Amino acid sequence: MKKIAAILYHSGYALTDYYDKYGKGDDLSLFIIAMTKVPPAEYSQKVSLLIDGWLSWIMKELSSIKVKFDIVIRAFGHDELEYVYEKPMSVLALKLAKELGAENRVDLIKKMTRTESQKSLPYDFNVWRRKKNVEGSIISNVSDEYLRGKTILVLDDIKTTGSTLQSIATALYCNGQSKLYFLALGETTQTPKSTNIELLTHLKNAMGLP
Repeated sequence: MKKIAAILYHSGYALTDYYDKYGKGDDLSLFIIAMTKVPPAEYSQKVSLLIDGWLSWIMKELSSIKVKFDIVIRAFGHDELEYVYEKPMSVLALKLAKELGAENRVDLIKKMTRTESQKSLPYDFNVWRRKKNVEGSIISNVSDEYLRGKTILVLDDIKTTGSTLQSIATALYCNGQSKLYFLALGETTQTPKSTNIELLTHLKNAMGLP
């Protein structure tokens, strides 16, 4: 039973060893980490520029995909039970929704329990354990009637095994009458990949960095 219409990855989203089994990441990983935490006041302007950098890159990448999205949401963090509006990923989801002419329904899903960070689990940890970590932690917070016919884009910071995405997909499946697309800024890899210099340069330029 297919619950995910597509996982939207382009070359720009596959980062070199981002959070590999040794906890290492490439230069781009720093620009993802910065999107996951509420920034101190002194860094808020820089992070705002980073958000706009990610937004323009994603819009460019999505321009080739002929899909009309009705709703844009972001995945909950592992330690979140309440939605944190100040997180850069929240702001990015809101801005992306506006650019796509979609709703940003922060109440679409509900986090029932805190979980371990998927990124903190060793990369070669078995997939079953990762699935159990998030199983049942996310439920739909709206009716199937509301979901029927909707095309939903779920934004996340990083994809490792896809267990979080599958958990969200199960919650919003609506007996196959909704379509779900997932877009992550990065991907954990075991096999080294070349850093996307074009994306790295784009984000640095957006932030005014050398």
